[in-house]
Amino acid sequence: MSDNEKRRSDEARPQEVPWYERAFGEFYADLYAHRSPAEVIELLGAINRTRSLEGPALDVACGGGRLVRELAASGLSAVGVDLSLPLLRRARGLGTDLQLARSDMRSLPVRSGYFASVFFLFTSFGYFDDPSEDEAVLQGAARALRPGGWLVLDFLNPRPTLAGLVADSIREVRGMEVRERRRYVAETRQIKKSVEVRDADGIQLEYEESVRVYDHSEFVALFSRAGLRLAQTWGEYGGEGFDAEHSPRMIFHAQKGPAT
Repeated sequence: MSDNEKRRSDEARPQEVPWYERAFGEFYADLYAHRSPAEVIELLGAINRTRSLEGPALDVACGGGRLVRELAASGLSAVGVDLSLPLLRRARGLGTDLQLARSDMRSLPVRSGYFASVFFLFTSFGYFDDPSEDEAVLQGAARALRPGGWLVLDFLNPRPTLAGLVADSIREVRGMEVRERRRYVAETRQIKKSVEVRDADGIQLEYEESVRVYDHSEFVALFSRAGLRLAQTWGEYGGEGFDAEHSPRMIFHAQKGPAT
C-alpha cells in the first residue's frame, strides 16, 4: 500500500472516542444516583472545622454540580468545569447563576494564580492512558492556585478497593438491566469497568471506564513536583484519619508554596 493509500485509509477509519467522552453521558447520573449532596456537605463541614474555606474555588470535573452548588450556596465564588455537556446541562438545572464552563481538565481555561481552592472529588483523576497526562492535570491545577491556596483531591484507597473489587454485578436502573464487569490490569495499574445497559430490545449502551491506581506515596511525589506540599490525608468525608488498610478514601489536602 502506498503512503497516499495508507493515509486515505487512516482518514476513512472512525477515530476511537476516549472512554471518558462516552461514559459521562445522559445515563451517567442515573447510574450513580446514590451519590448524594450529603457527602459534599459533610466534606465541606469538615474542612471548615480545620481551616477557613476560601474562594474563589474551582471544581474540576464538576459533573452534575453537587459541589459547585454547595460552594455557591455558602457564599463563595465558585466555578465548575467539565468536559461532558450532558452533565453540565444537569448542573445548570441546579441554578442558572452557577458559573460553569466546558473544558478538558488537561487544559483548564482559568487564569494562573487566581483560585484559593481547587477540588477534584469522587475519583476524578487518573483517567488517561499516559501517566504523564495525569501529572499534567495536577500541574495545571497547581498553576490555577494562588500562593498559599489549597488543593483537595479525593481518590479511592487502593488496598481496600482492590481487595473488595466485585468482578461482575447486575442491577436495575430506570427499568433497564445494567451489568458491570470489573478487573485490575496489573501491567498498566488500571481498574477497568465495562458497563452494559440492556432493555427488552437488547443492548442500548456499552462502554468501559478506566482509572489508574496511585498509592499514597506516589501522590506525595506528584504534589511535590507540582509545587504542592501535602499537609494531611483523610480517610473519609467527615475528616477521619487515613488508614491505608481500611479507609475507603484518600482525601488529600495539599497547599501551594509561596511565590518565589
